[in-house]
Amino acid sequence: MGGRSLRHRNNPESGFTIVELMLVLVLIVILVKMFVPHYDRGAITKHEIYSTAHDLGADLRYARRLSVGGGVAGNTNKVYYLKFYTVGSATDTWRIYEDGDEANPIKSVTVLNGVRLFSTDTPSIYFDSAGSPGAAVGGKIDVFDEDDLYRWSVSVVKNTGKVELHEIH
Repeated sequence: MGGRSLRHRNNPESGFTIVELMLVLVLIVILVKMFVPHYDRGAITKHEIYSTAHDLGADLRYARRLSVGGGVAGNTNKVYYLKFYTVGSATDTWRIYEDGDEANPIKSVTVLNGVRLFSTDTPSIYFDSAGSPGAAVGGKIDVFDEDDLYRWSVSVVKNTGKVELHEIH
């Protein structure tokens, strides 16, 4: 009996075969591919353009809300505006100001590298105490990537000051 149990322990069929190990590895790779997110450069760029356009829209609404609500200090005689700097370069920026105080912006945003802004209209968008943009203000700002694969349009309706965002295909 003692010899029989010794022979059973040394049986070469009691381990894993190379085929079984390969099958387990293939299953692990399949599960990893299914559950680990895969981001390519295009998806990241698309999200950067989307988020920049929506941030710009939110900041335009914020400047409008400051004008309607009396601003930071509650002074209803102040006008608030959003101003663009170096539109179309690698350092596109926008800032929100209280009228007459360009030395102290309320908010300043510099876009990510690879994101561009383009506006054919005014470089500044003013809002009055009723929330309407200035008479010469309106139009749209395009937000796009360097390769122009993804583009969003942020527009301010001239009469109402409503901020609209549209993806351009």
